[in-house]
Amino acid sequence: VVQVMDLRTGAQKQVRTDGVDPDGKRLDDLNHIYSVVVDRLDGSGKEAWLPCGFHGDENNSEESISYARIVDLEDFSIRVGPKLPSDSSGGACVTRAIQVDGPGTPPHICTFGGTYGSHDRGTFLKHTACYDRVKNLWHCVFGELPFGLDHASMVTIPASTCHPSD
Repeated sequence: VVQVMDLRTGAQKQVRTDGVDPDGKRLDDLNHIYSVVVDRLDGSGKEAWLPCGFHGDENNSEESISYARIVDLEDFSIRVGPKLPSDSSGGACVTRAIQVDGPGTPPHICTFGGTYGSHDRGTFLKHTACYDRVKNLWHCVFGELPFGLDHASMVTIPASTCHPSD
């Protein structure tokens, strides 16, 4: 059971999720996540994508998730998202919604780095992957990072900020 607050009304409510993913892992059993909020493709509201994280809460025994989670920000229900790419799924990644197909198109859910395996003994990933929510497929747009990392952060710098020759 999770206690949540509706940011519009200030009302508190409890939300319970009993669902599991295809691996049998609870949908609400995550830590070291990075979320990104996007408009639903049908335009009916917002949802938060959690494309990385670990199952479990005992030190040295957390394991990377294999399926993304999607949280409906209207009722806080959680549903299973797409299966994560085997070479780039992990916990503690960085996530960003990026309009890969250009302005005015639905952003892809992109992940950068993370840790595959267990939290303390896993492998730092240098992979990147983006999920096209229209075509329902993962693809590699940005190539690999120069080195593996986790617990990073990211900001987007508008192109107009840089000199055209940069």
